[in-house]
Amino acid sequence: MTKADLANRVAEGTGLTRIEVAAVLDGLLEAMSDELVSGGHIEIRGFGTFKVVDRAAREALNPHTGDRIQVPQKKVPVFRASDKLKSRVNNA
Repeated sequence: MTKADLANRVAEGTGLTRIEVAAVLDGLLEAMSDELVSGGHIEIRGFGTFKVVDRAAREALNPHTGDRIQVPQKKVPVFRASDKLKSRVNNA
């Protein structure tokens, strides 16, 4: 599902126009990105939690050449689904 598909589905269910819903989605995603960039986390009860974690530097293998390469330390966004969402997915 793309962002446009999501906007269409929400528009059908709410009576808002697709353009209005797309603007809200853009604002929501921008606010979420800003929060994660600033080091915060986002908890949506019944859905899950978004946060940023540090990945340590490590050594890896290049699968094409077999050479060892250094992968630097970095921050990555992660999502952890709530128990309610996990249950809903498994019973669908």
